[in-house]
Amino acid sequence: MYNLGHAGLTFWSPNINVVRDTRWGRTQETSREDPFMVGEFAVNYVRGLQDVEGTENVTDLNSRPLKVSSCCKHYAAYDIDSWLNIDRHTFDARVSEQDMKETFVSPFERCVREGDVSSVMCSFNKINGIPPCSDPRLLKGVIRDEWDLHGYGSNNLK
Repeated sequence: MYNLGHAGLTFWSPNINVVRDTRWGRTQETSREDPFMVGEFAVNYVRGLQDVEGTENVTDLNSRPLKVSSCCKHYAAYDIDSWLNIDRHTFDARVSEQDMKETFVSPFERCVREGDVSSVMCSFNKINGIPPCSDPRLLKGVIRDEWDLHGYGSNNLK
């Protein structure tokens, strides 16, 4: 972080995917299996990175100063790397609306609403046949309109 003040710095973290199978190769990057606890972790992680002392009462969240931009990733239903010739690039998570809301999306909602994260990264996989970065309902409908993200969305970098 030596370049503070000279260039933008996005910290591509935290990984807030809910672990559904401990054999997943990225389990060590995440906090746990409980969506509530993952959300709690995300909120505190983001606040710890992004908060600038003395800006608690800023009314326009789009104008608040940031020393570091945090990015909650990988939105959403991402918990597979390689399984039976299926990898994260070809995996299509078939998820019910209830499981999506209660398990996979709730940590991201808390990250945006309570943590006021400046960025959300989409996952590689598809969700019910649609890649998250191409789903207007998940991006504009949920993240922008419903949760009021004050930042930007990012695709998952290869």
